[in-house]
Order: sequence, then C-alpha cells, then structure tokens
Amino acid sequence: MITGPISPAALEQTIGGLLKEAATEDPDRTAIIIGLENPALRHEWTYQQMYNDAQRIAFALATRFQPGERIAIWSQNTPKWVLVEFGAAMVG
Repeated sequence: MITGPISPAALEQTIGGLLKEAATEDPDRTAIIIGLENPALRHEWTYQQMYNDAQRIAFALATRFQPGERIAIWSQNTPKWVLVEFGAAMVG
C-alpha cells in the first residue's frame, strides 16, 4: 500500500503553486539538468531560476492568449519545454 500526506488535497494544489512552493522552500536546490555527456555543455536550473523563468513565460503567454485558450508545444522533450508547461499552467 502506498501512503502519503493527506494535506493539502491534490485538488487544492496547482502546478504553478507547487513550483512556487519549491522555489520558496528550497530555492537553491537543483530542479532540472540538461543531461549532456559533456559536463561543460550541461545547464542546470534551481527551483528559483525555474520559477522565475516560468513566470516570464507566463507573462509572455498572457500578452498573446486569453485564459482557457489552448496552446500547443511542438518540441523535443527538453527543459525549456518543461518551463513552457509551467508557464502555461501559471497563466491559466
């Protein structure tokens, strides 16, 4: 049997809220790494950096789209795709 915390309820949380919580509680912790073999080419985002970038993306999306309007992302699975996903979730 799998158990976990019962508070807050999952329906009360948002994707953007979870990222904001992580950025608040542990801002310097690594959130995403571009996993390239050559360490010199790798890039990392902390939770704070990820939250800041997602906020910028949310603002940019809000200037072009209305809440509830659909967007599509045509991209490889990259950290930037994750940032756009968080930004879209934040803007609604």
